[in-house]
Amino acid sequence: MANIKIIAESKCLRGSFALMKRVLELSAHGESIKNYSPKIVVMVLRDNEKILFGKRAEAEAHLKGWTPASAGGHIEKGETAEEAVVREAREELGVDVEVARFLGQIEHREHVLVFECKLLRGEIKPDPREIEEIRWVPIEQANRFSDNTLSKKILNILFE
Repeated sequence: MANIKIIAESKCLRGSFALMKRVLELSAHGESIKNYSPKIVVMVLRDNEKILFGKRAEAEAHLKGWTPASAGGHIEKGETAEEAVVREAREELGVDVEVARFLGQIEHREHVLVFECKLLRGEIKPDPREIEEIRWVPIEQANRFSDNTLSKKILNILFE
């Protein structure tokens, strides 16, 4: 039940319906739901007609290159997905953000919840242990800017 609790606490339930349905299907068939609980959140920071792309420091092969997930990480125990996004933005970029909307969920080695956020306050100063470099990219160039699979998945749900 702890895995379902994280979903139920989410303020963005409309986008979690498909995940909830899949969790219930697996549970009804006696299969493990551990792999389907939300584990990771990522933030897409958008400012007017630009998206903040980041290049992860010491990234694994599947995360190499530029990605529109400018901050992200694991949901900590007792934390909602939205709280995790806000915390990760503060830790990795040094800024306060507000969740504007839940974009959707993707599978990328783990279950990932994607949120679009807006900057509330602070100057973006990436933590060099997490983010090597950042760049604002015009929306019309976003699809050409990065070629890793995570970027493509995030941009697909952003532009749906």
